[in-house]
Amino acid sequence: MINTPCYSMRISIVTLILFFFFSSCKEAVIYDFKPITIQTEDFKECVDEQCPTLFLDYFELTSPKSLTETVNLTIKKQFISQLVIDGQQSETIQQAAEVYLNNSQTAYPEDSIMSAQHELEMILTPTYTSDEVLSIQTNFYQFSGGAHGYGGVLFQNFNVKTGAEMTIPELFKDVEAFTAFAKAEFRTQQEIPDGASINSTGFMFEDDVFALPENIGFTDEGMVLYYNSYEVSAYADGAQEIIIPWETAEAYLSF
Repeated sequence: MINTPCYSMRISIVTLILFFFFSSCKEAVIYDFKPITIQTEDFKECVDEQCPTLFLDYFELTSPKSLTETVNLTIKKQFISQLVIDGQQSETIQQAAEVYLNNSQTAYPEDSIMSAQHELEMILTPTYTSDEVLSIQTNFYQFSGGAHGYGGVLFQNFNVKTGAEMTIPELFKDVEAFTAFAKAEFRTQQEIPDGASINSTGFMFEDDVFALPENIGFTDEGMVLYYNSYEVSAYADGAQEIIIPWETAEAYLSF
């Protein structure tokens, strides 16, 4: 019989205690968002002149540091791309907003009332924060003439550890397995009859084959599958949203 020295057991117990101590003391990720709003009323030239309706509500991320550069650059590029015409350059969202107003004014030099018909609204909010993932949502609406404007939702997800924006496949352990699950969930929530094709009730999936949406995000409720207008349904039918509770979604997630 081999006797185990008492000191070995003591060392093992101490090691185990220290492991749990340091594990429990791991600091949670702290998020800090600096809110920023830019609107028509902020510009002097719009006090006495007709101007488009402009409302931009977004944030600058100041913490955690692993995400600040990527997230803030992504937000800047996204907003500027909606404000300027191809070929125009702006260093900041504020400058791009000035360019947008000027473009709308000069587009109708003889009738400035027309420029007032232009409208752009973008509202950015963080919808989910955790030690692993930051999910942000942009609601946008733009009108520049025609029968109606166009609005929608954009979700973006960021890996807290690497700082990188996550693609849809990167969100899942097995994207094919999740797609099969999402298809069944979509059919159930949209009340598509068993045995009927995915487009049988009026949807417009390409080749009558279910596909994940271009936008997948997260909220405290769970995972959001968001199909914007025209993606799988007509404009008149609006956007389609499927919410999958966390207790169901987490089995498929990579984080």
